[in-house]
Amino acid sequence: MNNVLIVTGGSRGIGAATALLAAERSYAVCVNYRKNRAAADQVVSKIQAAGGKALAVGADVASESEVVRLFETVDAFCGSVPPVDDVTIAVLGLRER
Repeated sequence: MNNVLIVTGGSRGIGAATALLAAERSYAVCVNYRKNRAAADQVVSKIQAAGGKALAVGADVASESEVVRLFETVDAFCGSVPPVDDVTIAVLGLRER
């Protein structure tokens, strides 16, 4: 399984905390934002400063074409995103690694 995670709303609040936690657990993280690129870039900078791999991608997840572009961007940057169930379980630490 590729350790890749897209965090929608990852630029602030719970989303940012989730992105940082995933990076601490060796995930390549895509910080998705809709409007606030500066906040997303700050989260990406924190991840990269700690030695992690991250990128910020602006996309409105209510738009199918933007979601397709989001996934294509992530796939090109760090590989395919695994099934959501596997990612969720791993990030929450509910499964032994």
